[in-house]
Parts: sequence; C-alpha cells; structure tokens
Amino acid sequence: MKKIISLLLIFVLACAMLVSCGEPENPVDPDAILNIDPNLPVEEGFGLDGKTPTELTNFKYKELSDGTVAITGCYIDKMNTLSEVVVPAVIDGKKVSTIGESAFANLNNVTSIVIGDYVTEIQAYAFRDCTKIATIKLPAYVKTIGEGAFSGCSGLGKIDFIPMSVETLGARVFENCTGLTSVVIPNSVSKVGGYTFVGCGNIIDVTFSKRMTEIPERMFMGCKTLLNTAGVEGIVLPEGITSIGQYAFFECQAIASVTIPEGVTKIGKNAFDTCRRLESVTIPSTVTSIGEKAFNTCNKLAEVTFLCGKDAKIGANLFTDSKKIVTFNVKAGTSAETYCKDWEATIKADSKLDKSYEDFVINVTE
Repeated sequence: MKKIISLLLIFVLACAMLVSCGEPENPVDPDAILNIDPNLPVEEGFGLDGKTPTELTNFKYKELSDGTVAITGCYIDKMNTLSEVVVPAVIDGKKVSTIGESAFANLNNVTSIVIGDYVTEIQAYAFRDCTKIATIKLPAYVKTIGEGAFSGCSGLGKIDFIPMSVETLGARVFENCTGLTSVVIPNSVSKVGGYTFVGCGNIIDVTFSKRMTEIPERMFMGCKTLLNTAGVEGIVLPEGITSIGQYAFFECQAIASVTIPEGVTKIGKNAFDTCRRLESVTIPSTVTSIGEKAFNTCNKLAEVTFLCGKDAKIGANLFTDSKKIVTFNVKAGTSAETYCKDWEATIKADSKLDKSYEDFVINVTE
C-alpha cells in the first residue's frame, strides 16, 4: 500500500512541474493592467474609471491627511482622446474628496464631466478652458466650487448643475463662459465671489439664491443681454441682499427694471452704469451709501425715487450722462433732496441738455 501511495505522489508532482514549465496562451503584464508610469512620483498614482473598469483613465492623485484622495492632475494627451471624463468615487480603496487646482484645465476635446459621489471640493481653475464641455454632473456632497473653476468653459449653455449642497462659489467661477444663456444659483449658496460672470455676454436669465446677502463686485459686468430673473422680465434681487458691489451690473444694457429690496445698505460705485434700458429705480429706505456714478449713462432713466434717510451718503456724478431723468421723488430734509436740487441747478444751466429738462420736477414729501 505504501508503495502505491508513493507512486501516486510522484505522479502528481510530475504533473505540477509540467504545468509550471508551460507558457500561458495570453500572458498578463501587470504594468499594462495598472498602466504605471515608472517616472511617477511616489505620492501620486493612476485611477481607474469607476464605470468601465476595463478602460484605463489616467489621473494623478495624492492621499490627503484625512485618508481621502485629491485628484491633482491628469495626462492631457490621453484624456483629450475621450469625450467624457468620469472621475471615480474611489481610488485604491480611498474616497476621492477633492478635485485639485487646475487638475483638468485645458482639456479641449472633452464634452462631458461626471464627478464621483464623494467629492466635496472643486478647487481653483480645476476645469479652466475646457472649451467643449457642454454637460457637467456634480455629486450631492460638493460644498465649495473654487475661484475660476469653470472659467473659459465656453461650451456651457446653462448653469443648472450646481447641487443644493454647494455653499460657496469662488470669484470668477464662470468667467468667460461665453455660451451661457441661463444661470440658476441654488438656495444653498450663501457666498458668491466677485467677477462671477464677467465676459458672459449672452446670459439672458438668472435665478438668485435666497441665501445670498451680497451681489459681489462685477458679478454681471458686461452681461449685455441679461434681462430676466427666473423667467420674468426685470432684475429682482433677493430679500436678504444688504449690499450691491461696484460695477455689479455694469453694461447690462438689456435690463429694463431693477427691484432693490429693503435691507440693502450700500450700492457701490458704477453699480448700474450703462444700463441703457433702465427706465426707473427706487432707492430703499435702508440705503446709507450710494457710490459715484452708480447710475451713469442710463440713457432711458426717467424717474428716480429716493426713500433713503436724511444722512445717506450720495456719491458724485450719480447720474452723469443719464439725460432723460425728468422726475425725482425725495423726502424733505434729506441729503437726497439737497443732491437733486443741486442736480437740477446743474442741468438747467447746461444749454446742451435735451429739451425734456424743461419738464424737470422734484417731488418732495414729508
């Protein structure tokens, strides 16, 4: 019996040796599977497209102190062969929480971006000058979109992809997105940086967040076609707004009316400069400061109502080149009354002004 068992063991070992000596039909190269670049720094690596694990998509990344991962960049030549970029939710078993600064800048052939479910922050200029991006899908956990994150994305037609989790939009976040026609800022957003939509000359409609407290400087500067708020003609600012930054609506030439809510205390200089279709405006009682040239070159502005208090500071040349104003409504004993009477004396002394000033009137109420 022992001899039989020994013979069987020898047979099994012989078979194992024959198998190990043979070459597989389709040898697997581990480096090919992982697509590892030998020159890649130790703290960086490559991720797999979470939707299609058989297709390799190259990302540079690093681990953060909290154990999550930040995408720090990509290989542009390889990524530009794709029409859609999918940022995975998990890399090497770690959640992707951050899209780093300029990580995907200048991807000129990509038309669609899908960002993984755990990302909470998109840093500055992350997708700058991705000129063909038309659709963006953000996860429900994003809280911050950094400065210039989508600047120069001229293929975007509308901003309707910001999730209700976002609280902060950085400065210049959509600067020079020349294809934009409509913008929705969700009610979760409380802070918006300046120069937000500078160079977006085709925006027609905007919906503001109700949590915004400030219209930042140059937010819509040069948005010459801006016309509506949430589909209704005219710009209606949210009730919580307390200040309107300088040049906020400069050269918004299509605006025919603007509603400034009670609660606003400051209107910055040149805030509505060159709003050529604006016909009337009411300054609420809470305003304490109006910057110089705030309503300069408002060619159709015919009536201005000041409800502000007696000590409100009114900047110089408030209505320079706004040559159609014929009616001021002011409160007696206020700085606005003094300002308007000085304005009346100036315009009546100027023989070059339009004859409509013969009908100029200041209505004073107690």
